[in-house]
Amino acid sequence: MSEDETTILGNRTLLERILTQLDVMDARLQFVEEKIRERGFDTKPIWERALVEIMEVNQRVTTIDRKIDVFSKDMLNLRAEQIGIDERLNKLETENEGGRIRTIG
Repeated sequence: MSEDETTILGNRTLLERILTQLDVMDARLQFVEEKIRERGFDTKPIWERALVEIMEVNQRVTTIDRKIDVFSKDMLNLRAEQIGIDERLNKLETENEGGRIRTIG
């Protein structure tokens, strides 16, 4: 056997080893890519549930905002009525300072 034939055989062996390693790496890469795809689908239900819960919280906040608005309006009306009653009471007290009507307070 000549030296050229040995070199060719050695290169072929090296080339076959490189190709084998590339095949192994390709198989591993495909496995990893598949796992990534599977996990991507696994997280989808989690995000869908989270979105539903966020929407429910948003609805509750909207309801609470409406209730606070109603409460604020009721309080303003109550305060306005109280001021009116205080004015009427002061007027009665002023008109009847020397009279028989006495108020507590």
